[in-house]
Amino acid sequence: TLVGRAVGSVANLLDLQLACVAGSVALGFGATFFEAAQAELDRTACIAHARGAVIRPGGLGADGPLVGAAAVAWRGLGHEVGVR
Repeated sequence: TLVGRAVGSVANLLDLQLACVAGSVALGFGATFFEAAQAELDRTACIAHARGAVIRPGGLGADGPLVGAAAVAWRGLGHEVGVR
């Protein structure tokens, strides 16, 4: 999938080992989506430090992208964002 290819490119560039993907589309397709994305990531992440990177479902489920957008907006307003 294109998500796997994109994550593979980022892993090659930034030494990324884990990508969490959330949202209703990814989670709606479930295991089929994550298996296809992981297969493409494995093909794309060809630099030694990128091999072994994995794609996993985000822990916030379908609300993950909304929570992330809210955190970006909150930080943009000058507030600190942290996990409690």
